[in-house]
Amino acid sequence: MIKFLTILTMIVMATAPATAGPAPELVAMGKSMAGTWSCKGQGLGRDGKLTDMTATTTWTVEMDGWWLHERFGAKIGAEIGHSYDGYISLDQRSKKWRRVMVVGGGGWNTGETTSVAACGAAPNGCRMDWELSAHSMMGEFLVRDHVDATDLKSGLKGWGELSRDNGKTWMKAYELTCTR
Repeated sequence: MIKFLTILTMIVMATAPATAGPAPELVAMGKSMAGTWSCKGQGLGRDGKLTDMTATTTWTVEMDGWWLHERFGAKIGAEIGHSYDGYISLDQRSKKWRRVMVVGGGGWNTGETTSVAACGAAPNGCRMDWELSAHSMMGEFLVRDHVDATDLKSGLKGWGELSRDNGKTWMKAYELTCTR
């Protein structure tokens, strides 16, 4: 069955109209985000309170320019490590940015943007608001993730919220500012 699906996918892709390449917005975002960033802020501790957090995130453009890859590693307080590898691309047909994240501890998140502003205003990037479904060993929950790359001279800013009751209530999960 898997072999059949692989062959079917290859046939569909071979007969699909060729695109000119990755969307200009994706190319611009890749150029503005590429590199290693050092981050400081606060993240949700085991006690449910925000505590000091440091992180490093590295952005690269991969897969012939079709995906931005973010590798993220953080230390929240003295005891919590948090890491993920995330991939972002722009679906040119729907004009939706898509995100897939593989999270340390066996979890994964998937979602898309709900709003995007100021994309392609070089040398800066976009302001993106994401809605993600998160799946982890601790259960499933929703994430609202916000990334502001519109003024990279003052830093890349990120903040997020999570909901364990399907969006009825939200709690702040983190807030970070990153610099190169």
